[in-house]
Amino acid sequence: MKTGGAKATTAKATMGKATTGKATAKAGTTGKVSAASTSGTSARTTSTGRTTTKASAAKTSTTKTSASRPSGKAATTARKTTTAKKAAMDKRQETAAAFRDVVNMGPKTLERWLATDESKNAGDKRPGQESPGHRAGRRIVKILQTRKADLGEGDYEHMGKVVGYVRRSMSRRPKGNVRDSRWRHSLMNWGHDPIKE
Repeated sequence: MKTGGAKATTAKATMGKATTGKATAKAGTTGKVSAASTSGTSARTTSTGRTTTKASAAKTSTTKTSASRPSGKAATTARKTTTAKKAAMDKRQETAAAFRDVVNMGPKTLERWLATDESKNAGDKRPGQESPGHRAGRRIVKILQTRKADLGEGDYEHMGKVVGYVRRSMSRRPKGNVRDSRWRHSLMNWGHDPIKE
């Protein structure tokens, strides 16, 4: 009888160990599942973090690009300014070319002419005052002696006046010999000698 009891006790103990082993195995399995679950969550979190970082970087890049580009209004203003400057430069070049075409007297020749009585008496003037043509001639001498880079807006305006005066006067050329005429003397005050070859 005692032997049978011992066997029964041994069997129960063995069953207890088996149950404990199953429990341990179950606990281990649960731990792995939890770990895997946690790992998956971390992976998702990491993936989301990278996506957010990329999105932020893209947004920052877009912001920098937008900042480096001028706005539509600013770009339009810049284009208008550039166009206006180019038009002004073209007008200056055209005026200077026409001035060189009508002024056929050099600065020294014109200066000597302006010192003569014929020059001082040419044109309309009040007694004791300088005629507009004589005054214009002195300005022409200065322009001819000035470098192109140093010419100002006022100089180009005077060039335009000279061109206009000479062209108008040439269209009203009197008949006959004009060598000693007041018409020629007035034109010479403006830098143009109509009989110069």
